[in-house]
Amino acid sequence: MEDEILKVEGMKCHSCEKKTEMALTDLVGVTSATADYEAGTVEVTYDPSLVDHDAVVNVIEDTGFEVVA
Repeated sequence: MEDEILKVEGMKCHSCEKKTEMALTDLVGVTSATADYEAGTVEVTYDPSLVDHDAVVNVIEDTGFEVVA
């Protein structure tokens, strides 16, 4: 398993957190996702044999937020 903490811009509320977490956990290989709009972060745990960093970033950006680091 791999853990990543990504800096994300655009989340403004708890609904934004839940929307991001749900989108990520729907991705095959992601075992957990925790978004924190106040900190502007998303912590993701995933199996790198099933999903990669780029796919995680794409899901976050498709949800309407920008990954900046």
